[in-house]
Amino acid sequence: MAESRIKSRILQAAVLLFGKFSFEGVTTRGLAKTAQCMEGGIYRLFGDKESLYDVAISTVVQASVNSMAEFALKLYTEKNKKTSQTEIIKSAVHRWYSSFSLDGARLLQQIILNDKRRRQQAQQPFDNILAILQTTLEQDSKKAAKSLVPKTRCESLIWTLFQLKLSYAGPADKEKQEVDRFLHDWLLTIHTTA
Repeated sequence: MAESRIKSRILQAAVLLFGKFSFEGVTTRGLAKTAQCMEGGIYRLFGDKESLYDVAISTVVQASVNSMAEFALKLYTEKNKKTSQTEIIKSAVHRWYSSFSLDGARLLQQIILNDKRRRQQAQQPFDNILAILQTTLEQDSKKAAKSLVPKTRCESLIWTLFQLKLSYAGPADKEKQEVDRFLHDWLLTIHTTA
């Protein structure tokens, strides 16, 4: 039991520190100090710093991917309900947005900006929400050719919200209002140009 708590603390410290300082800027000594454990525990439980880095990335990515998979499963198993395109998009975006913590978002940003080898893995949460947005917009259209929303417009929303996640410093309820405001404005532009 104690070992799983130590492992969890090390993993939390890894997400925090790798997100703040990148892989090169973090030492196992710093990780151990932040996790309040012995440095040897990192090697015993994770092998080495690079293995811990990979586990931290996988943990953040998998949390978002699993959250979106649950959303998609729920959406497609509830076919009887008439949920509007707008409600599906809002629900998906809120689910995606809340699927990672600030530390997790920082880690993904570090990887996308600085780690070519792991960039594709870090892109998975963004690819998932992009696919859901595009599919939802295309499925609901009666005139598919006219209402297709360019991929770049969906990407713009995603990256704007991701930057909000990285920079927002206010209370959680106000953060949700900010996400709603961005979504509302984006949906207006989608509906007026469709």
